[in-house]
Amino acid sequence: MILLPELNKMDSFNERSPSMRLPALVLIILCLLVVAGIVYMFSGWYDISATQPHWDASVWMINQVRNHSIEFHSKGIKPHDLKDEKLLKVGIKHYHEMCRLCHGASGQEKRSLPKVFIRYRPNWNQGGSRR
Repeated sequence: MILLPELNKMDSFNERSPSMRLPALVLIILCLLVVAGIVYMFSGWYDISATQPHWDASVWMINQVRNHSIEFHSKGIKPHDLKDEKLLKVGIKHYHEMCRLCHGASGQEKRSLPKVFIRYRPNWNQGGSRR
């Protein structure tokens, strides 16, 4: 077997100076952290549901992903004319069926849901808005 002279001259990892080992070690640790993060993200271990409070970092990440996704996917979408009576009737029906219990409606009380279920539920009846 013929070996190249350049390969014979290469130092092993342990024989390198400490100034060479530290960056390599940091790079290895960073790669392992990235791999661990990807495994955690795709494992399903983290409870993303609204029934559990989230860490501040998780809330920030969820909000960033949501906001950028909405911005990206809503490009080119024209809003409906909100003064259209037909659209208003459909919207009122949908709100009554799916939203009023949590967010309230004129003449009706807002139901009390556990705070852990939904961290922030704006009361649209009182001019509430999202954070």
